[in-house]
Amino acid sequence: KHFFSLYRHAEVADPLDMEVSEEMRAAFRSHFLVEWSAAVNLSQLSNAREAAEYLGVSPAEVHIMCSNSLFPSLRLGKGLFVSLVDADCSDDPGVKRLLRTPLFVLNGFYCSLKDEYERLESTVQYLLIEWDGSQCSWGDLSESVVGCSHPALAAAGSIRGTVHRLWEQLDLESPPDEVNNVVHVSSSAFEGLADRLVWLPAAALHADIFGHRLLSARIPSSAVQKWLLNPMVAGQPVMQRMAGKNAKECLAEAKTLLGKARATEK
Repeated sequence: KHFFSLYRHAEVADPLDMEVSEEMRAAFRSHFLVEWSAAVNLSQLSNAREAAEYLGVSPAEVHIMCSNSLFPSLRLGKGLFVSLVDADCSDDPGVKRLLRTPLFVLNGFYCSLKDEYERLESTVQYLLIEWDGSQCSWGDLSESVVGCSHPALAAAGSIRGTVHRLWEQLDLESPPDEVNNVVHVSSSAFEGLADRLVWLPAAALHADIFGHRLLSARIPSSAVQKWLLNPMVAGQPVMQRMAGKNAKECLAEAKTLLGKARATEK
């Protein structure tokens, strides 16, 4: 369950059946200069498992090819990254021939990331923090304090930017990249709740600091549990609707979502 969203897009998702919002389609078009629908119709979109099977390579090799791409990966949504893989990404003649028509691969890094976390010596540490929202917005936390998801492009004084600059002095094996990017930061107070419920063994919705606030505001537990799976609501994924919002703002958004759901039921 720790990797559910990443796993779903890497090994299960069928691009033909995926719910993709207009905003996500626009981001894909702007980044790759190709329409999402065109890539689907031309069978150029595939999950990581399908890409490995089609190219006759291992999942780890798919990750290497994604890393070799001249195009940076695009984060299209929670747990969904797209990489452009073409003939320049491999030295194997057979693979190069198959990639004369490029592939857009969903979560090509998944297998390698999963292996990192499942090593016996691996540990996961977390920080549960509070701060004055009037002094630092959630966006400021993500961009200025933690730094953007690609450490090489992160602000110099941010956590990711600093570690990228000092990685050799910190005795790291390699500079951090988009997959191993130093630290994860929840994109909103609501995603923070989702992260805690996944990663902390004793976590429970009613006992969580923000989960309790949602339930106290008469948001049904069943609705919260459904939203935690990041469904599409009014043409936009729930996590995307919550992104950048603090606890107060997420609570307001939750009430809006509940109102929309009840109106639909009527």
